[in-house]
Amino acid sequence: METVTFAARPKGRRHWGGNSWEGTLVTRAGQRLTAPITDPVFVERLDVGHRPANRCLVTVSLGMPYPPGGDSCWKLIAAVIELDGRPDTSAPLTAEELADVPF
Repeated sequence: METVTFAARPKGRRHWGGNSWEGTLVTRAGQRLTAPITDPVFVERLDVGHRPANRCLVTVSLGMPYPPGGDSCWKLIAAVIELDGRPDTSAPLTAEELADVPF
């Protein structure tokens, strides 16, 4: 999904080092989500002081039920691709721009 607002904040320390991070995003349709960020490359960048762009492509995944066998699943921000530097931030991505996304 494409965000119009994206922010990240530390949620605590991981036992193996670095911070655990939580992201809050708002989509073009006004939908809002706050979830843990599990993208390891993006987390490394956040740990050294990176401030994310507002406009991003975000992949949200659904985690396994927790506790095991329970009914609750967790939404996770699995990948973040920043779209900063794009000249017209009000228009949706074109097919050519989507073709340039590195995945």
